[in-house]
Amino acid sequence: MPTGEDKKINPCCIQQRCPAWKYCHGCDERGCLFLSCDRQCWKCFWVCHRRNNLAGWLEDVGNLDLERKYNIHTNPLGITDSYIPTLLPTPGNDPEVINACCVSARRIFSPNTLNPITEDLKDYFHLNPGTITILTFYAKDTFLENIWTYRMTKNFYDRIRLLKVDYVISVNFSNYLEIPHLEYYTNIKRSLLMLEKFCLWHKTILDVCSPNDATRDAYLKIILSHPIKSLAFNFQLAKNNIAKEKSKNEIIFFDSHLPKDIDFLITGLVNRKYLPEIFQKCQGRKIIFTTSGPSVMAGHYNLKGNEKVLTKEKAQGIFRDELKRKQKIIQEAKNEKSKNRDPKPA
Repeated sequence: MPTGEDKKINPCCIQQRCPAWKYCHGCDERGCLFLSCDRQCWKCFWVCHRRNNLAGWLEDVGNLDLERKYNIHTNPLGITDSYIPTLLPTPGNDPEVINACCVSARRIFSPNTLNPITEDLKDYFHLNPGTITILTFYAKDTFLENIWTYRMTKNFYDRIRLLKVDYVISVNFSNYLEIPHLEYYTNIKRSLLMLEKFCLWHKTILDVCSPNDATRDAYLKIILSHPIKSLAFNFQLAKNNIAKEKSKNEIIFFDSHLPKDIDFLITGLVNRKYLPEIFQKCQGRKIIFTTSGPSVMAGHYNLKGNEKVLTKEKAQGIFRDELKRKQKIIQEAKNEKSKNRDPKPA
């Protein structure tokens, strides 16, 4: 874990004795955007040690006791495919080529009222009964904050039960920006508290978002002290080469520090440049890739020219082509990894 001697620390972290200090030993003065913050707290939604109402924020998450035992477990991924799609709104999906898939909660719940679809998820998307479904929470912060705020009063957990999904990924509260580290840890805590509820009724997957050494250390301790058999990593925001390189290194880091019987589900990063090294460094581990959503595919069907509306047959044809393209990229990366494998000694 980094200490004050290893990096230049924001002085107010030491003076104020921020509650996150014991986990991170201070925000890095080079990175945190809030070191010279002059905003009024009531206009800011980040959790920061400067807040006058910090006690209320910490009470909302039951305080930062990340080191306690949580009633969580995650399940191995009973999926044989190396790539699975994330579903589009109907009728764009082709159920005949889907063995397993991800579904974004944003497609299930209204962002404001949190009213969900009112039927079995497989029936709603016209999937075959044996299709494995994974519910994800990769969405805008406002949507996720509504889930946290109304999770109890709107019977959020009961509504998810009605969907009859096979797996639920823990909620991905954003830890991407250079923000006060206290915000990182409260988001980790919120994710764990919601995962405890999911574990009562579903197979689950722990989402990991670790933008720095301090959060990596926190996640490693949580994973190694609980019965965790699957992790999810969301790299859909890795848009440039620097971000993608960092994402690749994060996967390799966790692979090198965790038992091989923990499966990885990775969103994004289906890229010919990075996949061969991932497969090479992570040999012996089940890794499944998906994308943030085939909405990337043709920009929600706004394809060539002025074409706005597709027939069901054409939409499903595009879906199949995109699925085959991603599967081909991953298979070629696996083959390249095999070619680059060091020969066994004679």
